[in-house]
Amino acid sequence: MKPNYLILAFLITLGLESIGQSNAPRKQQSYVTFNFISPFVGITPRWKAGIYTPIAKNLYVGTELGFGSTFVSPEARIKVGRRYSIQHNYRSFEIGPELIYMVHPKHFISVKYAHLSHSSNLKDGTILTQPDELYHDFTSLDYDRKVTSFHLFYGYMDTISKKIGFMFKVGLGSRNKSVELSNIRGRTLSANPRASGFASTNDGSGESYPIAFDLRIYYLFN
Repeated sequence: MKPNYLILAFLITLGLESIGQSNAPRKQQSYVTFNFISPFVGITPRWKAGIYTPIAKNLYVGTELGFGSTFVSPEARIKVGRRYSIQHNYRSFEIGPELIYMVHPKHFISVKYAHLSHSSNLKDGTILTQPDELYHDFTSLDYDRKVTSFHLFYGYMDTISKKIGFMFKVGLGSRNKSVELSNIRGRTLSANPRASGFASTNDGSGESYPIAFDLRIYYLFN
């Protein structure tokens, strides 16, 4: 078992130890969520909302949708060389179906699959071209990124009022991404290649095992 999953198993164990400290069982109700971290964090800031409904005792299914654009996130930035530059014509879309099992009125475990598409136009940076491995400056290029991920989460949810509450979760999983740079314009051999290359023309593909955090507000339906 990978060390990351051992850490998650430990967090889940700590959470489950508090099961006996609960109140009465929570009534099963459909609810909607709003993520208030994603609009302000990372290179793909996006507004995310979800809807979840019970399908069996303690079992919920739902999906979360996220959308980002230059209109709603005009200052979305990405690292170009050693500096962060504004992304022009920025767009992102995410869909994330999720299965949640309530192990306790306030504690749950879930599995989530997500797919993210992200595109933008970048100005004035440096790339490492393949296969010649030379650094080139550019005036603009089109950036496209695709990310798929699968996570196992442990979470906690509690009410703020009769209808409104908050949800926090932490998880571990795998993430695959691919990056494509195209329509490279104004490309010239860099006079200072060690200034740092933003990316290579086949850069970004691969798998990682990230830790994920999430914080949402939820609203219960009748």
